Amino acid sequence: MRLIDADAILCKMESVMDMQDAYLPVHFMEMVIDDMPTAEPVRHGCNITIQHPVDEFVCSECKIHLKDYVRVEDYEDSGDITHHEYEIKYCPECGAKMDLEVNDESEIL
Repeated sequence: MRLIDADAILCKMESVMDMQDAYLPVHFMEMVIDDMPTAEPVRHGCNITIQHPVDEFVCSECKIHLKDYVRVEDYEDSGDITHHEYEIKYCPECGAKMDLEVNDESEIL
């Protein structure tokens, strides 16, 4: 998915359609674009756990508390299954991107 500026699209469509004197396609596209869902801006946060970040996760934005996230890999060739510690990149609850650092001790729960 890519984020686009719907207002810029409508403006460009209107300028092109004005040259062709075709109102109906522009009106139809305005209705379609206006009904499209809008993307929310990306929220940024960090894991504020006092434990090791791959053992426990506490989102700085929504405060959801999760434990023991593991990535499971299944190797079809050998039939082996491995478990790896996993550090969360996005909060599964609020969608915040975990790219900030904890600045001071007061942010830790």
